[in-house]
Amino acid sequence: KTINASNVAIGDGNGGNNYSVTLDPNTASSITKAPLAINAVTDTKVYDGTTSSSLTPAVVGLQTPAGHVDSVTLNGQGFASKNVLGANGSTLVVNSGYAVNDGNNGLNYSVTLSGAIGQINPLALSISATRVYNGLTGIGGGLFAINNLIATDSLTLTGSATVDSKNIGTYTFGGASPNGLSVGSLTLGGSSADNYTLAKAAGQAVINPASLNLAAVTDTKNYDGTTQSTGVVTVTGLAASDSLSNLSQHFDLPDIGIRTLLVDPNYILNDGNGGNNYMVVLGSASGAIVGGQGNSNNAGNIAGAVEPKYGARYNNNTAGSNPFNDDQYQLSGGISPIVVVGDVVSGGDVGSGGHHNINENAPAGGCILVGNKISC
Repeated sequence: KTINASNVAIGDGNGGNNYSVTLDPNTASSITKAPLAINAVTDTKVYDGTTSSSLTPAVVGLQTPAGHVDSVTLNGQGFASKNVLGANGSTLVVNSGYAVNDGNNGLNYSVTLSGAIGQINPLALSISATRVYNGLTGIGGGLFAINNLIATDSLTLTGSATVDSKNIGTYTFGGASPNGLSVGSLTLGGSSADNYTLAKAAGQAVINPASLNLAAVTDTKNYDGTTQSTGVVTVTGLAASDSLSNLSQHFDLPDIGIRTLLVDPNYILNDGNGGNNYMVVLGSASGAIVGGQGNSNNAGNIAGAVEPKYGARYNNNTAGSNPFNDDQYQLSGGISPIVVVGDVVSGGDVGSGGHHNINENAPAGGCILVGNKISC
């Protein structure tokens, strides 16, 4: 490096005139680079799937010559790994792409880069699940959706979370009883499991009502003036911990004919929640009421539609009498103490009830009224 002298002043008391000065260039001098350190600084963050750091490296050693200020344009710092590596297990490094602004393309400095320790903490999961009521307090891990999973990560949940109550409702982590949700036996799995934590998890689980089907079954009985049925209602969807009481079925009408079987509405659903854990669907069935057999004192029974008449009796009356004086029926034609095929029935109730059964002294299965004539 060549150095030239200039502005030399000689203090000889004579303005330098006592000397003859010759200026010789120095060709053996050099300027040594100044040391410049760019140091990453320690940082702690929650796992986010990236190596980014929000902090700025420190710069040490910039020179400030008169009339000029050197500077450094930085490109930030980052973690060497995106993953959780434990307490103070991460390393921070200065990002490439920095520039030293010294008017000499940075050649006036000897730059040293230094790292720093850091820490990435696991990300607390946000999860949510929905299931149908089943009488239990567990929520299977496979039902949960992970709301804040980093797109490139792989994570699974096994085991079960636990809710405060088996009943329908919304349960949340940290919620007050009886609406709390706890981690229970939930366990993280998958290649990204170490980057997440269930400690301080957020989210909710919703239990919706289950469908409960109560279906009447087909039944056939002899006419007895009531709608009672001995059929046993079919139950589908009832949780093992719950029960039904006072469950029965009935015919829609007490009359003889093709009937519909219905579930009695007075059943009691014992689920610990007033039956609210279920959406009940009632099903009907087809059945029939046939004519009732008379007793040994009867010659026959006739049932009317408007008000069924079980007590009308032909009590071995003589020919010509009215054998059904409790009903609006009369026998005409071949009246005799024994009802026979072809006897004609007349009166206000004829034709109003469909099939009117006459059984005493009749073939097996009884006889019915067709039009206004007895047919067996």
